[in-house]
Amino acid sequence: MNTKIAVWGSIAAVAVVGTGWFGWTTYQRSIHESFLASAEEITTKITSDNAPASIDVLSARQKNIDVAISALNKIPPSLGDIYRKAQERWNKLKELDAQLTQRIENEKLALSSFEKAKALTDEANRNPKISSLSMQELQSVYGKYQEAVFLLEKIPANTSVTTEVKQNLEKSRKNSEIVLREYQKRESSEKKKYEEEQRLARAKEQERQAKLQIAMLERQAALEKELLQQKATMDAESYARARANLEAQARNNAEAQAQYNAQLEQQARYNAETQAAMQTSRQMNVQYLVFYNVLQQQGLVLLR
Repeated sequence: MNTKIAVWGSIAAVAVVGTGWFGWTTYQRSIHESFLASAEEITTKITSDNAPASIDVLSARQKNIDVAISALNKIPPSLGDIYRKAQERWNKLKELDAQLTQRIENEKLALSSFEKAKALTDEANRNPKISSLSMQELQSVYGKYQEAVFLLEKIPANTSVTTEVKQNLEKSRKNSEIVLREYQKRESSEKKKYEEEQRLARAKEQERQAKLQIAMLERQAALEKELLQQKATMDAESYARARANLEAQARNNAEAQAQYNAQLEQQARYNAETQAAMQTSRQMNVQYLVFYNVLQQQGLVLLR
């Protein structure tokens, strides 16, 4: 009797333990299935929601993913199919977590670049009347708009500021084009002004060169006139000297001629006197011969 009681007691105990173990296992399985369902719900919700979101929203989604991953890590391999599905969901959640990390980084970059671009455009918009700006100021304003455009163009799409980025990008491009046209217009005007100044400067320089050339020609003419006057003076003096020399030469020639004439007259007188003397001598010789012939005829001359 006691043996039967002991056997039935053992059977009852085993039944109670088995029933308890089965119940606990069923409870644990239901919990793990709820973990898996929650992870699937989070995955579906995050995957289906691609709308732009703030950093806080994206960070909250990451926290939900971390909770779901932590819950999935608690599912033991002994659960078989549930464990396999948990691992697949775990991999998917890791992919979503990486995507959210990238979106958060993009969001931070977008916010930072957008704030910098806004600061640049606000600074560029301080002087709304671009016609009052100098060329250097126009260059500075244009550079700020261009830098803002560069920053806005680099902002990734699908961020919380995407709409504002598009609006500011369009406005910055438009304003930069307005400033560029004003600068080009002003540059063209400055270029024409510079060219006109250069033309006037060249004309003035040509006029100065012409006046200088005229002055040089006048000075040259004055020098030539002075030289001609000096030459005329020198020619007159030379002519006077030459005339004086000629007159002196003429006087000398006249004196020499007079002396020569006097010599000729003297020579003529001498010749005449000599001729006369010779004539007288011839006459005396003739008379002597006549006288001698007379004496000879008279026999008064002794014969030799």
